Amino acid sequence: METETDTREQLILLQNNCANELAHLVSWWANNVVGDGNFSGEINSQGLPQHQAGKGGIYGSRLLWFFSEVAILGRDSLAPASGPTSGLASAKVSAQALYQYFSHHFIDPEYGGVVWELHANGELRDGRKQIYAQAFAIYCLSAYYRLTSDEDALAQALTIYELVEDFALDRAHCGYFEAFSREWRELDDIRLSEKDLASPKTMNTHLHLLEAYTGLLRALRQAGSPALQKVATSVQQLLELYVSRVYNSSSRHVHMFMNTHWEDESLAFSYGHDIESSWLLWEAADVLGDDALKQSYRHDVIALAETCLAQARATDGSLYDVFDKQRQLNIPERVWWVQAEAMVGFFNAWQLTGQQKYLDAVFSLWRYLEAEFITPGSEWPWLARSDQGAGYRAYLAGFWKGPYHNGRALMELISRINSVLNVDC
Repeated sequence: METETDTREQLILLQNNCANELAHLVSWWANNVVGDGNFSGEINSQGLPQHQAGKGGIYGSRLLWFFSEVAILGRDSLAPASGPTSGLASAKVSAQALYQYFSHHFIDPEYGGVVWELHANGELRDGRKQIYAQAFAIYCLSAYYRLTSDEDALAQALTIYELVEDFALDRAHCGYFEAFSREWRELDDIRLSEKDLASPKTMNTHLHLLEAYTGLLRALRQAGSPALQKVATSVQQLLELYVSRVYNSSSRHVHMFMNTHWEDESLAFSYGHDIESSWLLWEAADVLGDDALKQSYRHDVIALAETCLAQARATDGSLYDVFDKQRQLNIPERVWWVQAEAMVGFFNAWQLTGQQKYLDAVFSLWRYLEAEFITPGSEWPWLARSDQGAGYRAYLAGFWKGPYHNGRALMELISRINSVLNVDC
């Protein structure tokens, strides 16, 4: 039977492992991608830069967010003293360079908001305003403000927030629409990517708006801004909407795609989004600071984690990507970001319940990541090594793959273990 001492030692080991891997990722992304801020649009599966690749707004946002948060972690001395944290301190330099590039190239000086994609040389390729991308812009600018207290960054985040509220909010049926033209007019094709359905309401956009607005709320609280209460109201309304419309309390999964009236159009359950939703819902409620509100969502937060634990786990401790509702089976491949989000989601469930099964799942996931994803001196691959066929060509870094999911998971675990160990001391 495991003792408190055993658990403490395992947590310390996991925290140090996370700190080591975070330092490796910071170094790889800074040296291979960021450079002087004029970042590389793509690094292929062999680690080679693709000099003609375009630069996505989401990718740029995630890079700026990651280096800002890493620098905050290093500044606030939350990383364990035994870990190699010198690289964390230098992350601020990368964040500052990325911010300069992001604010001068991705923010639309004519119509506001962030554009979808640039050419490799920084010129505009696609100016459409995908709300998902606006969310990540708010997210990264808020993090950068928390690092630097740069008032322009916070002002830009608030301006994008106001544009989303003005143009994307569905005042008839609640929630937010998906996409607009560069001039904020309606579009025929509103899909986030080619693999997505053309549904007017999606889980993905609403989850990441909730995440972004929560990050903005943190920044506004630090700034003592008069906009604090307005954004807090948006966070609370979005949280309530997500739990009542996107989350299905009967299936204990989130709906991926919905019509204007919130009727489900999804073809699959996404386990990664289920577990990511679990801990991001709790984070939003926690940042709002209302204990009664937190307790009202506690059951749903735990239910999402419990469902993933019961339905999504393979025998090796990893998580499958999706459940195909038409074929009634799990799709047997393991994606990097799903494993990363599951570590945070299960750790959060352990903190809420004290149930050892969730912490055991975190430890199992880490062992799986070490065996299948973590590569000395490199970024994690898209798929587990055992899932990569002969034709595997997925890039290490690019339009849809930054250091956001895995980097955030490592930082979350470092901080959360710090909190647990300090409480126990």
